[in-house]
Amino acid sequence: MDVSSPHPPVSLERSRMALVDDLARRVSLSRATTLLHEALLELQRTRGPFPLGPMIPELEQQLAEERGHVATLEQALARLGGDSARGYTGSHVESTLASSIVSVAVDSRVDIPAVLRALLMAELVTQEGFEPACALAKFAGENDLVGSLQEALNCHARHISEVRSWVTASQTHELSRTR
Repeated sequence: MDVSSPHPPVSLERSRMALVDDLARRVSLSRATTLLHEALLELQRTRGPFPLGPMIPELEQQLAEERGHVATLEQALARLGGDSARGYTGSHVESTLASSIVSVAVDSRVDIPAVLRALLMAELVTQEGFEPACALAKFAGENDLVGSLQEALNCHARHISEVRSWVTASQTHELSRTR
């Protein structure tokens, strides 16, 4: 045993199992984020564009990127012998969180600013999960996956910046209407 490390060695198999578990959680949250993008697009199309908010092409671009993340995660999960439909250790937390966030989007009483806030929360939570997933993939020797996860992490950072600006604009717009 290497005495220089404070942690006991972890087998490659155990690290792959942990990676499969984590990827299943990423899929759950990425699907929720995708559903929020779809709901926001539908609101934009049915209620008209929101002043100072996202334009349909911007939302469509983010939606395409989110769908790509889901596909990448599902392919990696399948390649590693996992199944996104199976319940994994800890995945109930992400599933509960995802269903709560998505419930905002399907509530007919909810307006575009509320969906934008829910989308920002989903993007933040999703991004926070990609960094540990990158570390797990690296530890498990899944170097190609590390690159894909890092791309998703960078993409979510951009999404957060964009969505945050939309939320700020919606709040500013709302304040100016109440004066």
